[in-house]
Amino acid sequence: DVAMGALDGVPLTALGNAALLNRVDTKYIVPASVVPALIAACAPTYRALVVDGERTFPYHTRYFDTPGLAFFRDHVTGRLPRRKVRIRSYERGGPCVLELKRKTNGGRTVKLRHAVDTNDASALRALTGAPFLDAGTPGPDAIRATLDVAFTRATLVNVDLAERVTIDLDLAYASGPGQLTFAETAIVEVKQHRRTRSPVTELLRQARYRPTRVSKYCVGVAALLSPIPVPTYRRLLSHLHAPPHAAFPGV
Repeated sequence: DVAMGALDGVPLTALGNAALLNRVDTKYIVPASVVPALIAACAPTYRALVVDGERTFPYHTRYFDTPGLAFFRDHVTGRLPRRKVRIRSYERGGPCVLELKRKTNGGRTVKLRHAVDTNDASALRALTGAPFLDAGTPGPDAIRATLDVAFTRATLVNVDLAERVTIDLDLAYASGPGQLTFAETAIVEVKQHRRTRSPVTELLRQARYRPTRVSKYCVGVAALLSPIPVPTYRRLLSHLHAPPHAAFPGV
């Protein structure tokens, strides 16, 4: 919150095109310790999303998958199109939102959302036959709660481009008795209508941070459930535990 206070604020109602429910994503893994410097460097071009006077927000996400973890396997093997089904809770009194995320054959992320009253499987059953759950998605009776992920998010909004930047901190995972945290790591995600260089991606490039294919859901499944050999995610887990440190030029 202290770092985000250096930016002018923008309300949720002013997001407009920056809501980006149909977009391309670019992700980076950075040490949490460099986030204040990154935010400070963004001050000329970005605004901080403000909701009810707050600039950082605790999230809880419950992911659903088939018993055989079909969504996870599709992601690990790079299959397109692929899907995630999740219910996200906004911890400071916000609604629960059922989300279907699809990665299209063209590499775009398309998100469909539906407000629900709970984050358990009954919310999925209430949508049986709805267009929200398309023909390619297993029905509500074929998927189950698999993984819980909690984190704190800050959102930056570009004042010139249709672009949002989310910064997720304090990631905590749980699946049954298994638990995992990444307290020293942040995931920065640049969300754009089309992939283009922006002030944030330029700052990260200058500091020698490279884009990384990382899924918070797949990281948790690979770490806590390990159903199939996933060498890519073993490397990512090591990277999340000890991300490389670099300074931001001029900050």
